[in-house]
Amino acid sequence: MLDEVALLALMTAIVPVAACPPELDLDVVAEHHPPTVQSSYSLDQLREFATRLGRQGKHEVLGFYTSNFGYTVDVEPAKPAMSGCRPAVVAKVKMILGDRVIEIGADLQNRECRRDLILSHYMLHAQFDDRALTEYANRALDALRQMPTTELFGNPPQGNVKDTATEAIRRALDKVLLSYDREREQTLALADSPEELNKVAGACRRTL
Repeated sequence: MLDEVALLALMTAIVPVAACPPELDLDVVAEHHPPTVQSSYSLDQLREFATRLGRQGKHEVLGFYTSNFGYTVDVEPAKPAMSGCRPAVVAKVKMILGDRVIEIGADLQNRECRRDLILSHYMLHAQFDDRALTEYANRALDALRQMPTTELFGNPPQGNVKDTATEAIRRALDKVLLSYDREREQTLALADSPEELNKVAGACRRTL
């Protein structure tokens, strides 16, 4: 009888733990740094840069927009009050557009160009870049939410749960981002609509 009671007590102690899988409290943030507008180069220099990089584009080079993408993964153990299940972690992913610059030709006045029209065009490129980042942040969130806990924490969970979850999240993000550069370029190209190209074409009164 004592053995049966001991076995029952052991089973009672084990069942809640087995039924309580590891948890992930996840947050994915798209961080858009504002572009800096500057005029550091002449139109001749900008054309030279575009030719050297093979990026002449669909309209005359009157400036450019550039940015850098990166992401960070911060994983920390959850506070006990947040979860009765162990191990549990809180993960925050930041997808970042940084080092954003809109460069406008320094000598636009020599061509009698409307700087406001040119600036608004390159700002449109930046807005489409924002759109691409937001889209991929949503994709990343969906992908991470669908990850099985065994992939996040190991099966069974062992070792350093924080490191295991961090590496699993990075692998999932890298997989989502395989097509990001290509689709980002395609989205940025949407700024060069026929209407926008006509606007840029008419921005300067004097031609080369």
